[in-house]
Amino acid sequence: MTEDTIDDETRRAILKGVAGTLGVAATGVAAGPESGEELERAEMTVLSFIPNEDNATSVMDVKFSGDGKYLFVTQQPVAGLFAATAGNAPEARTEGDSADNAEHAGVLAVDISDPGDPEILGRQEYGFGMHNCYHHRIGGEDYVFGVTGPLGDPAGVYVHRFDRSSGDIELVNFWAHDTELRQGQPGNPTNKAGLASNEYYAHDITVIDDPVTGDPYAYLANWGTNHDAGESRSGARILDVSDPGDIEELGLFTMERAHTIEPLRRTVNGKRLFVVGQENPDPDPDTGDGSEQYGNKRGHTGHFYLVDATGVEDGVELGTASLDGAPTTPSDELAKWVWRSNVAFDAYTYSAHNIGTIDTEIDGTRRLFVTVGHYHAGTRILEIGYPDGPSVTEEDRNPADAPYDDLEEEEEPISEGGLASGSKGWILAETAWSRTHFNTPKEAKFGSLSAATPYRWCAIEANGVVFSSDISTGVYVMRLDDPAIPVGTRDTIEPKVELRDDGSAFTAGQTNRVTLDVSTSAEAEVRVNLPNGWTAVDGDDYEERDVADSTIVEFDDPVDGTGTRDVFVDIDGSQPGSVQTLGPVEVTGDVGAENDQQVWRAVPDTESSNV
Repeated sequence: MTEDTIDDETRRAILKGVAGTLGVAATGVAAGPESGEELERAEMTVLSFIPNEDNATSVMDVKFSGDGKYLFVTQQPVAGLFAATAGNAPEARTEGDSADNAEHAGVLAVDISDPGDPEILGRQEYGFGMHNCYHHRIGGEDYVFGVTGPLGDPAGVYVHRFDRSSGDIELVNFWAHDTELRQGQPGNPTNKAGLASNEYYAHDITVIDDPVTGDPYAYLANWGTNHDAGESRSGARILDVSDPGDIEELGLFTMERAHTIEPLRRTVNGKRLFVVGQENPDPDPDTGDGSEQYGNKRGHTGHFYLVDATGVEDGVELGTASLDGAPTTPSDELAKWVWRSNVAFDAYTYSAHNIGTIDTEIDGTRRLFVTVGHYHAGTRILEIGYPDGPSVTEEDRNPADAPYDDLEEEEEPISEGGLASGSKGWILAETAWSRTHFNTPKEAKFGSLSAATPYRWCAIEANGVVFSSDISTGVYVMRLDDPAIPVGTRDTIEPKVELRDDGSAFTAGQTNRVTLDVSTSAEAEVRVNLPNGWTAVDGDDYEERDVADSTIVEFDDPVDGTGTRDVFVDIDGSQPGSVQTLGPVEVTGDVGAENDQQVWRAVPDTESSNV
């Protein structure tokens, strides 16, 4: 298979699936398969590999720029914490012509415009690295939001600005909900007691353009318990990051051990939704009163909660997670799911882990799924049932006669099912699962991090194909047969856009003509991002939307094949000499849909710098 056969979205899904390893492998699979049969014949191949040369660090996660040209890698000294303590830390990797990594953990920016020859452009190092990150363009600039826990550096959100021209990553802000100096004090953030923000673990973060307001919202999973975090009120937090230097918290869904979080990119029945999940190192129960009893032999494996965030921008409270075994209440989560509630395990063996979401159409009906990497429980696929949607019931997914919760850890647990709960027509229930191994001997483990196989880190979908990474055995490619998520039937826009304007230097009051020469393989709507201070005054029919610190011009008429779109803009000279970025151009296949039902993606190489 050649590099040219690999779809950018598919490549991003695979790369995201290999996190939790000693490096990053740029892996490819046949792009946009026309059918399930073609998928059966597909093979994966490694295009390149970026190793860690410091055996005290490991890759924790990878995220991408919206146009797929840049990869952002977070690293932490996990090998030092786990494998080294077991006396079998891996050797530093130095093979071939692979690019060098930083000596210390942190955030790396990698140019993957040529996936076969990645280039590390910049890095920001921290004492204990960054656990996770997310890239988003705001106001014409690139930002990388990093999160980390309470070791080495204060826990919280580290906001970096990424410069595409130089490759530099610059720390520009720090935010934490429990600190007194929580804005603009990245060097020494402290809480009211004068201590570093170390009372919880800022674990995962996802940033999207909100489907309702259009503004960039960050969804933050703050891992903590009442027992561990005192009054810090950990949980799932929603932040308005329209101004990355002045972050505003909008709402909190209170819960313990908030670990992974994913918002849906479109509203469902008019509701803004997100899914947040726990990670459970061992069977300690959620008590809700700070009285956790460590060392319990049995307990739950970690819940996933479906949460309604409608109205959060207007101060609507998000509620509190129900405890294990308690029913779902509509004033809190809409639905929840847990694989097991009374199972013996330790060292994360059966814990829930990272998630992704699928928003697709099957036989004319909108279907919503959650893809789960569930460590030794394998890969799980959950379906979100919603009012007036497809039939998804607890009885369909949970065999009442086979709970098998009384087995010991050494015995093989039942793989099917799980415990679903919901209210008012909403439910989160299992629809599929994959486990490739059972009862692997404890000697067959990766350092001391995983004691079993499978050990699934995450599961990500692209074009109907699910990619799931296993810490012990590699990346798996799978499809969902029942219900059968379509493979290769997604409208592939394949956009090509040339962005042209009158010049690169302007004075106040000048008018600039911006032209988009567009080519698509399917009907698509087109829009372009204008820099702060630029105002559209004429051109092809368009609608203007102010988002964060910039303006978006959305053209009324979609393009199907080839077309040209023009817009004339007035240039504001209030920032003389400053460099502003025109673009990127974005496209969506959700033609004619309302704003909250459209998902846009950036087209590579559709930006230009203006002074």
